[in-house]
Amino acid sequence: MKPAILEMSDAEYFASYSEFMTATQLKTFKRSPQLFDLERRGVIVKPETQTLRDGSAFHCGILEGREAFLERYTVSDGPVNLRTGKPFGAQSKAFQAWIESQDNPSEVISSETAEAVFEARERVYEHPFAKLVFREGRPEVAVRAELGKVACQGKVDWLGENHIADLKTCESIERFERHFFHYGYDLQAAFYTELVRANGLPVSKFYFVAIEKTPPFVVAVYLVSVATIEQARLEVYSLLEEYQECQKKDVWPTRTENLRSI
Repeated sequence: MKPAILEMSDAEYFASYSEFMTATQLKTFKRSPQLFDLERRGVIVKPETQTLRDGSAFHCGILEGREAFLERYTVSDGPVNLRTGKPFGAQSKAFQAWIESQDNPSEVISSETAEAVFEARERVYEHPFAKLVFREGRPEVAVRAELGKVACQGKVDWLGENHIADLKTCESIERFERHFFHYGYDLQAAFYTELVRANGLPVSKFYFVAIEKTPPFVVAVYLVSVATIEQARLEVYSLLEEYQECQKKDVWPTRTENLRSI
């Protein structure tokens, strides 16, 4: 396939999700080829959680700005209880009936969440290193290329002239650091770097910008080391090779077949 850097909506990107390997899918494959296969065939469908919806809202507001956020999202607390003069709670039947009546419920955001998004954006652009990372470049760039004979795609949060940046919302900065390798962020960094380089762009740095989701919205910026990228790059190609073998034989192990010691 021909490498490509594309401008596309989330809907367009996810419509072709089953045709390409992504960083998220590769991390699932690493955990369990069987789970990867079941999810890709739609046998198991991961529900869209409030955490994911809020994460998307933070990404839009921080990376694309207030105007783009308000264009995409409807900010509303839902119907008002006439007896109390206050909105019904999000768990109430009245609220659930109202949210289900919306054209796109996943893009209805509470005023509290919207305020948090705007404040978080301010904290990011006040940070001495985060503001430099996002000084030049563009957000939400879809990238496609063939890696190890496998058609792959990714949506890069931020693509600069010689760097990539990924925004992560988190419960705490300490938790982000502790779980960096557990969540496969090293694989993600290597995967995106390979995709962008395959398109002829000489990116040399990958940053993670982590921000806590609650006040005071602490921000930390991490430069992924060359050694970490290289080690993860080797693992990416090893996993892609294993994926092709599973696909060829149509055998998808769980990775828990063998006896374990504990």
